Amino acid sequence: MTRTEDDHRRGVVLLLLISGLVIMITSFIVFAVILADESKLEAAKSWPSTTGTIEFSQVKMKHRAMGPRLLWMSEPVVEYRYEVDAKLYRGTRIWFRHSVTAEAIRVGDREFQADEVVERYPIGAEVAVYFNAEDPEDAVLELHVGASSRFLSYVSIVVAVMGLFLVLLSVSSRSKKKTDPVTAR
Repeated sequence: MTRTEDDHRRGVVLLLLISGLVIMITSFIVFAVILADESKLEAAKSWPSTTGTIEFSQVKMKHRAMGPRLLWMSEPVVEYRYEVDAKLYRGTRIWFRHSVTAEAIRVGDREFQADEVVERYPIGAEVAVYFNAEDPEDAVLELHVGASSRFLSYVSIVVAVMGLFLVLLSVSSRSKKKTDPVTAR
């Protein structure tokens, strides 16, 4: 094997190793974030609730660049006030985690239209507010644990295994080179 072929082979092995490690680390970080969210959502199921009042409720238009085009999306903006232990708090969170697409708002495995959400929370309406007893500023209007985050955690495990495969492939390529009598010269 010539020196340039050997350098090329080392470069490929190094690329496999680095790619595998980056994929594994990223997958583990995604998995850890999902696990923390799931844990918080489970704990929130036992949060106490109080009565709150909707102070602001409106559909907000947002845009995101998609190549040369702008993609317009609507998102519900709801503000509410509530009282815990004679102290007044204000909140804006409807759910723990959601994503906005051009078509709908996704919360776990459910989809909502922004105007549907705003209609559920008209200004002046009294609503249940779920709050963390240890930190009453931490509050939401709806408790949802969605299947999509569980699916994403399974995907992150599969991707981590693929990263491990790349790492093992790079390690076996390096050890094969060292033990191969033709290339060991």
